[in-house]
Amino acid sequence: LNGVRVQSLGAFGESLDAAVVDACLEATRCDVFFTIGTSAIVHPAAGLVDRAKRRGAITVEINPACTPASGGVDIVIAQPAELALPVIDERLSR
Repeated sequence: LNGVRVQSLGAFGESLDAAVVDACLEATRCDVFFTIGTSAIVHPAAGLVDRAKRRGAITVEINPACTPASGGVDIVIAQPAELALPVIDERLSR
């Protein structure tokens, strides 16, 4: 997978570094946007998937639990990331 990858915005209640927020916003300029293992409740992270979708990205949620983002994404993979990501990686590597 090529592109901007943001591993984590941080823990709940922590201040966010401006450079990290900028990188997250830049990551919404993409063809495919993955939201993985987030509650999709706490902003600014919760708004990133919607921002990517408005910019034309295909949106994918990987989460075993339904979230507020689930109804608005293009693809929901209802599995833990540690199960879903290796399968996606293997299929994209073909």
